[in-house]
Parts: sequence; C-alpha cells; structure tokens
Amino acid sequence: MNQLKKNKKMVISTTDNTILKLKILAKKKESVRAKLVVTAKQLANKNKMNIKKKKVLIVEDEIPILNGISDKFTYEGFLVIKATDGEDGLHKALKYHPDIILLDNLMPNTDGFYFLENLRKDKWGKNAKVIMWSNSHDSSTINRAKKLGISDFIIKSEWEYRDVVKKVKETFNI
Repeated sequence: MNQLKKNKKMVISTTDNTILKLKILAKKKESVRAKLVVTAKQLANKNKMNIKKKKVLIVEDEIPILNGISDKFTYEGFLVIKATDGEDGLHKALKYHPDIILLDNLMPNTDGFYFLENLRKDKWGKNAKVIMWSNSHDSSTINRAKKLGISDFIIKSEWEYRDVVKKVKETFNI
C-alpha cells in the first residue's frame, strides 16, 4: 500500500521511516496537549489563590428571605454564614470575623441595634463592615444605624437579591 497523502506538514507513506516520524509527531502532539492541560490547571489554581472567598454573615429572621439571599451570595462565590437573630448573629460575627455583615433590623428577641451596639464594643467589631437592611423607611432608624457606623442602609422592599449582592461586591471593588 504505497498510497501517498499530502499534508501541509509532511507526506505520509507506509515506509518504516514514515511510521517512525508519525509516532514522533503523535508523541509531540500528546506532549503539547498535556502541556496545555497543565498550563490551564495552573492558571485556574493561580486564580483560585488570588481570589479569596469573601465571608458574608447574613442576620435575618425570615427563613425564606435568609435562604434566598444566602443562595444568591453562594452562587456569586461568597462564603455565607447565617444567623436568625441578633444574639446568634453577634456570636457568629465575633467567632468568624466575616468580611461584611448584612443585618436585618427588625427581629424577635434581639434586634439589629442590639447587635450593632454590642458588635462595636469588641476590638474587631469596632471596624466591621455592616450593611443594615430593613423594611423601615423611618429616618430616625436610619440615622441611629448610621451613628453606630453602618456602611450602608438598604430598604428591603426596594432591592432585589442581585442588587444587594452587587452592592456588597462594590464594597470590595469586585
């Protein structure tokens, strides 16, 4: 079978010499493919090392809202810590030191102000980033929260989850 096929790189025939060339070419091709895979994995690992997951503590007593906003943050690559009231939220904030806290104000047992007042007493908590979100439009509530050092105040009914995530990302310039 002395059929010749023309290729841009070489002419293939059934001689022993050509078979050897094909084997060398195949090994080179596998080597190049393996190098590309290794390079892609290295790049992915490098990106993972450069992008540290941000921790967000979400303090919210309404479970459907807590789960919905948590799912959105998780989907966007955040590490989410959940709490259902101010006392549990304060405990988790002081234990895990999240990068940012999304804090509901109106909750049973202990509210957002209890959380903020006690958080600010802690050495780490003095400078913790907190975004308060509430359904309250009351200016005295907003002003009181600002005096306690919140980064921002969000009125829940005016924001969608994706907008809240976007606001948090803007805080970190990501």
